[in-house]
Amino acid sequence: MSCSKLKKYCQRLLIALMLCLPVAGIAQDSTAEAEEPDVAAYEMRQVPDSLMQQLKKDSRLQYQDKTEKPKKDNNNIFTGLFNFLFYLSGAIRYLVVALVVVGVGALVYLFMKNNGLSIFKKPKLLEGLDEIPEESLQSAAEFEEKIKTAIQEKNIRQAVRWWYLYTLFQLAGKQLIIQAKDKTNNDYLRSMRETPYYKTFSTLTMDYEYIWYGGFEVSEDSFREINQQFRDFNNHLAKAS
Repeated sequence: MSCSKLKKYCQRLLIALMLCLPVAGIAQDSTAEAEEPDVAAYEMRQVPDSLMQQLKKDSRLQYQDKTEKPKKDNNNIFTGLFNFLFYLSGAIRYLVVALVVVGVGALVYLFMKNNGLSIFKKPKLLEGLDEIPEESLQSAAEFEEKIKTAIQEKNIRQAVRWWYLYTLFQLAGKQLIIQAKDKTNNDYLRSMRETPYYKTFSTLTMDYEYIWYGGFEVSEDSFREINQQFRDFNNHLAKAS
C-alpha cells in the first residue's frame, strides 16, 4: 500500500471515531435515565356520597348477568298431558257410574212410590184395591184352608197374601223372626239376613208386595210357579228342627 492511500485511510478512521463518541455518550445518559425513573407518589381520591348515590341509581350502570331461560322439554309436556287425560278419563268414568247409580235409584224410588211400595214403612194398597182385615189364625191347617179356598175362587192376590202370612207364621214359630203389627217386611228381611232362608224369603217377599200391594196381574202359569215356591219353602220350614 502506498503512503498516500494509508494516510487517507487513517483520516477516514479518525473521522468515524469522532462521530461515534457523542452518540455513545447520549446513549449512556438515556440508559441512566431509564434505570432511575422519576415515579410520582400514589394519591387516593375521595368520591362524594351524593355522587355515589347518583351513580348507584343510574340504570345504565347497573349490569346483571343474563340468565338463559330453561328450554322447554317436550317430553315433559307430553307426559303431563297424558297424565292429565288419564286422570280426566278416570274422573269421567266415576262420574258416569255415579250418574247411572243415581238414575237407577231414582227410577226404583219412583216405581215403588207409584206402586205403593216402601222400604221404610208398610206399603199401601193402590187405589181401587180392597183392604182385607187380617184374621188371627193359630195353626198351619187354618192357613192352608184359607189358601185352598182362595185358589178355588181364582183369587190369586188373596192366595198369595195368605201364603205370605202363613210363611211369617212359620218363621215366627221357628224363632227366626218376631212378628209385630208395626214391623215392615224389610224388618223381617233384616232379621233373616244371616240365615240360609234369606235369599228365598227375599224372592217370596218381592212377589208378594208386587202382587198384593202393587196389584200386578199374574198369569196362571206364573201363579202356579209362585204357589209352588211358597209351598216348598213352608214344607222345608216345617221339617227344619
